[in-house]
Amino acid sequence: MTPDEARTILGLGTNATAAEIKDSVHRLAFKYHPDRHVGAASDLVDLAQQQFVRIQEAGELLTNVLTGSAAENEAEQAEAHFREIEQGIDAAELARDWETAFRLAGEYLQYQPHNTRGLLARVHSAIQLQDWDSAIGAANALMSSNQRAALVYLGRAYEGKGIWSLAERSYRGAQKLHIGLPEETAILCRLALSLLVQCQTQFSQQQLDEADRITDRVALTADREILAALRQRIETLQNEQLLLQSTANQSACPRCGFNYAFRNGPCGHCNYPSTGQAPSATSQEADAEREDASGSGRFLGVFILGALVLLLVLVFFALHVIGNFNNRVHETQQQWEKETTPQVIPENQLPSTPEPTDDHWRQARAEGRIESIRVEYVFYEPVVRGEKNAALATTFNARREEEKDNLKQQGYQFRKRTQETFLKRTSSSDEPDYRHEVVEIWERVKPKN
Repeated sequence: MTPDEARTILGLGTNATAAEIKDSVHRLAFKYHPDRHVGAASDLVDLAQQQFVRIQEAGELLTNVLTGSAAENEAEQAEAHFREIEQGIDAAELARDWETAFRLAGEYLQYQPHNTRGLLARVHSAIQLQDWDSAIGAANALMSSNQRAALVYLGRAYEGKGIWSLAERSYRGAQKLHIGLPEETAILCRLALSLLVQCQTQFSQQQLDEADRITDRVALTADREILAALRQRIETLQNEQLLLQSTANQSACPRCGFNYAFRNGPCGHCNYPSTGQAPSATSQEADAEREDASGSGRFLGVFILGALVLLLVLVFFALHVIGNFNNRVHETQQQWEKETTPQVIPENQLPSTPEPTDDHWRQARAEGRIESIRVEYVFYEPVVRGEKNAALATTFNARREEEKDNLKQQGYQFRKRTQETFLKRTSSSDEPDYRHEVVEIWERVKPKN
């Protein structure tokens, strides 16, 4: 059956609404219902039965067509909305309006959290706005779809936060993925910068030599200003290290080891007396013994104090962990009791269907030919935890739908639900969660005797 044939059967136009389809099906189904032709000729009864079935099929077909059109329109609207957001992001980036680009990228990611375009715009605008935490979060999310760009942006974000060791690690990973690409030079320059900054904080000859090798490697492809800045940093660190080495080679005080001790006058650090000559061996031994004794006493005091502080920290930490564990256990017990306690839904919230107002039902009601049955059953919500529960819920609900179809074939109509109990978590592993136990009233018109 085609949609045009279905419209012809129901007597509808091309632009019929859902309400018009429903009204037409109800009106024609009532007209050709088999119960209205009891006692007629057999050929008329068969014809009415066939027409009744065709009316039901036509209504179902047009309803599906109308629903599909609505879904297509909704998808087109969503796609148009995404295009508008992408155009807005492009325009904001061209205008260097990073706040707008950051906001639009956030809206885009609300609908598609793992979209590469939205993540790139988010992390780039966050870096321009110096929102380092947001940049790190967006770069980590980008790692699964574009690892090259994600590592570079991570390095930039860690630079902004001043965590140069993590910036170095990110640039090393990015450099391995960009070997032979034009971006490799810029990444190597940033890697050298991260090594030099770490050398300024805590000197490492290995890091300094590696930064020097990287600078020589990019000498022909890097920007001149960037290359000059890197070389200047390297020369400054090398000169500082040479100065420290030359200072360490001079004479030192025998008591405290302070350099430049044996000038004309006492030591500038511990005020050890000196006339420019080295002290005698006897005085050196006495001073060394006194220094060892005082140093041992200081070391023992510091050790005891540190042990006490560490013990207090461990005690507080253990109390904190135990308190958190007890709170979690209590919350878990309360949550379990809440989820395993049946909840009775109020009667005013239960679904119901008004009784038909046509002459057929009113006459049957007046003659006492309305037959009511009380139906008790269980159904499960389709959204449940885990694939196993979802499959079980589908199986159970399919059985319930078969029972409802059987009732409808017998002429029963749903009237109202008189009771419903909801249980969020069941105790049986063979039964899905989100269980509903309901009691419903179904009615039908009994034929005249």
